Amino acid sequence: MEPCGLPAGPEAPEKSSFQLFCSFRAHQLPISGVAPHPGRPLLASVRLWDFSACRCVLLLAGHSQPTWGSSFHSSGQILASCSADGTVRMWDPSRGCCRMILRRHGASVNSVAFLPCSDLLLTSSADKTVVVWDGRLGVSTATFRGHRHPCNHAAFSPTTNAVASCDSRGTVHLWDTRKPAAPTGIVDAGPHAANQVAFNQSGKLLAVASGDCLVRLVEAESCGVSTLAGHRKSVQSVTFDLQGGTLMSAGSDGLINVLCFGFKIPQHDAATTVPHLSCGSLGPNLTKNVKKQQILLNL
Repeated sequence: MEPCGLPAGPEAPEKSSFQLFCSFRAHQLPISGVAPHPGRPLLASVRLWDFSACRCVLLLAGHSQPTWGSSFHSSGQILASCSADGTVRMWDPSRGCCRMILRRHGASVNSVAFLPCSDLLLTSSADKTVVVWDGRLGVSTATFRGHRHPCNHAAFSPTTNAVASCDSRGTVHLWDTRKPAAPTGIVDAGPHAANQVAFNQSGKLLAVASGDCLVRLVEAESCGVSTLAGHRKSVQSVTFDLQGGTLMSAGSDGLINVLCFGFKIPQHDAATTVPHLSCGSLGPNLTKNVKKQQILLNL
């Protein structure tokens, strides 16, 4: 028996749109981020949602101010959340209890992320610092100082010792976790805010979601910068797929742009060269191989 909704074989037509599976309505204020469980059909905000049953299974209460983000440990046994109250809480999602509270930042903690297959945890804060934690012991192992404005987001490289961080004036810093004293590279993407950063799987390319409607691609080694247009308002989020060949961006204009590198996306008539792509140090081949599909989600 074929799973419901999946193509029966290679001759089946490929779907060209997403369908709404379920919608959760319980929060009274805007939701700033969600985190998927690595092995179960669970989704975390400040609540834990079972999207196979379309219901809330747990309320994680403890932060005294808004929660900005969350991240599951790769085992799925720990959930970290960050908040405007300046703390990070480590939760046991099976029991709904807080195991540990991390206190070091002097202002809102704006992002939190586990390094895959590791106990290391990365946080960025409005106090202009980025901190690496040992999530098992609850102690900080490195603090990166150098931003002159509040940090909006930080991300680990999946395969190298690099960390990237961005701030409210568009400055992106690249760091080496072994040498936290000073950044290894600085990119000025301002004056608009840089809202989020994401490495591809090789760690050689960094995507930056910018407040000026652009996505910037930064070569981690040389800090060469290229720009991708396509949004009409501020870009809020960027992420690469696990293979690193697809970049997705989401903006305040309600658009999710899917950009595929080196291969053609299935909807041939919807694929067009990304406008205003500046090759920079990425080389001319990238211009030929980048395709774009825009998906407007009206949920």
